[in-house]
Amino acid sequence: MSKVPESPASGPDIIRAIVENHRLNNGFVCPYAKLVATTKVVPAMEDTSAFQKAVGEGLEEFHREKPASLIFIHQTHPKNHEEGRHQTETLFDHLSMAALKIRPGVIIDPRTKKRTFSIIPFGNDKLLAIGLNPLYPPEHPRYSPEPIMSVTRVSDVLKLSEMQTLTVRQKAIRRMIQAMVPHLSMNEIEAKTNFTIVGKRNLTLDVDIDDSIATPEMLKAVEYYGMNVPLYLMPGENPFADKPPKE
Repeated sequence: MSKVPESPASGPDIIRAIVENHRLNNGFVCPYAKLVATTKVVPAMEDTSAFQKAVGEGLEEFHREKPASLIFIHQTHPKNHEEGRHQTETLFDHLSMAALKIRPGVIIDPRTKKRTFSIIPFGNDKLLAIGLNPLYPPEHPRYSPEPIMSVTRVSDVLKLSEMQTLTVRQKAIRRMIQAMVPHLSMNEIEAKTNFTIVGKRNLTLDVDIDDSIATPEMLKAVEYYGMNVPLYLMPGENPFADKPPKE
């Protein structure tokens, strides 16, 4: 079981260095996180004006400089997952407002907002925002040594090839499984899982887990994570739509 660090880091420079070290050592599953060029440490959410200003400045730099991704870093560690979700949702809301100011477009339907990720209109494009934090086990694909939000452009994400998509999703889901059965090595988990891309136009990922390790909790988590969370392939958006369907 994961736990909150006993002595969370303090100070923007120290926090940024911790996240950067984790990124450079391949700590994040997302391939865009390895190429990130913009990081922004945001102030406490209680100071609404300063928080909104920091979010807006980070997104403006991301839009202007065109890096691969943007990482917002919180200075306060959540005490539990409920606090973590609130932290993430608050940043979603401020990011949505900032996106509308920079690139006016469709207003996001609040009914489509999830607790851990959000797809935010950004002019003719969209932003994919995902929350990560230290409450997860280190093996989990959404673990981060500091609470952060990773932001990428959906147009960039959809440029991944089918094989790249499958590889990244396999790695993320296997890491999540390992977080649930930490006594198994990654080689053992690889031997007990099989992945298949299903469909022609609305691609989804079918995950087969050996009965020797599968539990109802694991199957439910993998179905949600593998089929519904749009990390690298958006449900309903086919990056290969300009190609004829495979027979």
